[in-house]
Amino acid sequence: MGRPAQLLSYPPGLGNDDLRHWIEFKATKFNSPEQRFECALFIPPDAMTTSYKSEYESTSMGEAGLRFLQPGGTASGKEPTAWTATTDAFSAGLKSVTNVEKLFQSMVGKVSDGAEKAMAMKKGTILNPFIISTYKGPTDMRDHTFTFKMMPKRKEDSDNITEIVNAFKQSMLPGHQEGASENAPLGMFTYPDEFRIEYYINGKKLPNDRKNPLFRIGKSVLTACELDYTTQDTTLFFEGTQNPVTVEMKLAFTEINIMYRELAALGY
Repeated sequence: MGRPAQLLSYPPGLGNDDLRHWIEFKATKFNSPEQRFECALFIPPDAMTTSYKSEYESTSMGEAGLRFLQPGGTASGKEPTAWTATTDAFSAGLKSVTNVEKLFQSMVGKVSDGAEKAMAMKKGTILNPFIISTYKGPTDMRDHTFTFKMMPKRKEDSDNITEIVNAFKQSMLPGHQEGASENAPLGMFTYPDEFRIEYYINGKKLPNDRKNPLFRIGKSVLTACELDYTTQDTTLFFEGTQNPVTVEMKLAFTEINIMYRELAALGY
């Protein structure tokens, strides 16, 4: 039986009439349903953006490749064997350098770079490279960044923010089987936690289908946690304490799965 999740939120009163929009972060142990902590925070301005990536590249097909892609085509444009292409070219009497070039194209797809340039210089022309755009497939995961600038009004609220910051720091870092050590740790590290990130608008979670007017975020890992404790270019603390008046926490997450159309249909 796992330990109960730690429940955290900021600012005070989140979910009431004046604070009806928030983001919920649920950290779970790697490859396990055991929940580490749950934290609800206000939606910052940079939290309303996402991106979808689909990468293509330019590919030089050459004449042989173009013929191969045509309906019923082969590399030679006629028969599926290099021998037939050879006999056809010779039967034509090798009328010009162009015939030789086509023979090379049909047999090996592309002449060597040096020979091709030499032929182009001789004729003062270059062969059409037949450049097309080819799909490379999914090549990257989506990233999402959240910048929370928190200015507590009381020391108690500042203590709560400290718990929130510590929870995120601990979840993004690996664990060590031997516990804390001042020396170089020996043994194995454990994986950091994984996160479920959910938006709540007007007190309700976003729908899990194509009717979602915004977007959902897939299971993610926390890759960066940047902290800034300055207040308008100076350092301010609650009187008689060591609690800072301002805490800015910037969290960067990366999804662990590639995005594809079936997921987009579920509101992602």
